Amino acid sequence: NFYPGRTFTSLDDLNAQLAMWCEQKNGTVRRSLGFSPKELWAAERSALQPLPLHIPDVMEPHDRRVDTEGYVTLHTNRYSMPEASIGRQVVVHEHRRLLRVYDGHRLVVQHEKQPDGARARVTLPEHEYRRRREAAPASEPERVLRAASPVLGAMADALRKKHGGQALRAMRHLHGFYLDYPTEVLVEAVQAPCPTGCWTSSGSRRWSSSASAATSSDYPSTTRTPMDDDLDQLLTNLKMTRAAEILPELLERAQREGWGYSHLLSRVLREEHQAREMRFLGHRMRRAHLPEPWTLETFPWERQPGVKRAVIEELAVLGFMARASNIVFIGPTGTGKTGLSVGLLRKALERGHTGLFIKAQDLFDDMYTSLADRSSRALIDRLTRLDLLVIDEMGYLNLRPEQSNMFFKLMEERYGRKSTVISTNLKYDDWYGFLGQKEMVGALLDRLRHHCTTIEINGPSLRAAT
Repeated sequence: NFYPGRTFTSLDDLNAQLAMWCEQKNGTVRRSLGFSPKELWAAERSALQPLPLHIPDVMEPHDRRVDTEGYVTLHTNRYSMPEASIGRQVVVHEHRRLLRVYDGHRLVVQHEKQPDGARARVTLPEHEYRRRREAAPASEPERVLRAASPVLGAMADALRKKHGGQALRAMRHLHGFYLDYPTEVLVEAVQAPCPTGCWTSSGSRRWSSSASAATSSDYPSTTRTPMDDDLDQLLTNLKMTRAAEILPELLERAQREGWGYSHLLSRVLREEHQAREMRFLGHRMRRAHLPEPWTLETFPWERQPGVKRAVIEELAVLGFMARASNIVFIGPTGTGKTGLSVGLLRKALERGHTGLFIKAQDLFDDMYTSLADRSSRALIDRLTRLDLLVIDEMGYLNLRPEQSNMFFKLMEERYGRKSTVISTNLKYDDWYGFLGQKEMVGALLDRLRHHCTTIEINGPSLRAAT
């Protein structure tokens, strides 16, 4: 090695020492060769030829998914793929004159590259299968929609008729609405008249914008500014589905109205944020197992004088959750205890909290089952993590001591940390009758009532004929 321990006064001195060192090393005979490198260079130099000029091929990779017609799209051009590749994620290697498509490490197909923006469709002879293919079978989103409602099934038929082999993307949009919104709300919106055609994916997107309280109510124009394929793929990979849907429309509007970059970006991100909030809300509501779509706004206050509306509306602000306080509704059957509990739970879900509605009998059954498969700890942990737990119909139940012990353990771990809402037709003194173990019940009630709002409903049954 030339450098270790060497000193020099300047760069020229260093280069002079290096030249002397190279001359010495190249003149030294190598034992394995019997010659020095300098001697071999002199003997072989006349036979050596210069390497030809080589410009390496530059390649740019693109992640793509093969569409339902068996094509991948790059720079507005579509290139055919084997039938077995439909729906698969592939990598397109873009060279100067060629495209090579890989599935993993396997080269699937090679195409001559078309000019960018030519909107050409390139189909190899071996990929002509699509001209004689039968209609594609129903996808999983389509099967779910048809099973959910005849109206949604009719909409799936309309999407197939309009989009043909490209209907899968529109079907996924509709399936996303089905997951994000209650079925009856989606069916009602589909059946409502729509001047620009709600049977199309663009019409469905407009309905989604209305449902998610979008800031703009203008209908998009019929011509859209094309979006770059790479940008579309990046938005898809980032799971920004709403941004991918509306960006062409907003780009066109930005050009027409002269929006600045920050205004355009804020509109796109606001739409994506609202769409995600709606998806997350739908996810929380499905996991909460709400029995009915009841809200506090639809509660029949005029028919139930036993409930003070001002008290419930104060609780709906959810200050009790910040204090980890509990609520207990006590009253006869049919007086609206469950409706009020569900209304408060819905308010919590809309504010981003997690929650669960469960019948007391189902809760104790789950506890007993967990004892058999030794999952009691996991069950209690899952229920303890919930921001709001609603236990309905806490009444006379035939409980085993193990179930009572687990319920006490659950309430003990939620005490001072999370809020619980309980509806019951029993006053507190009657809880000793079905929970047993007087000392344990006393400790349970002490924790439950320490930070608690007890609402006794003395009013008529809402189920009675009016």
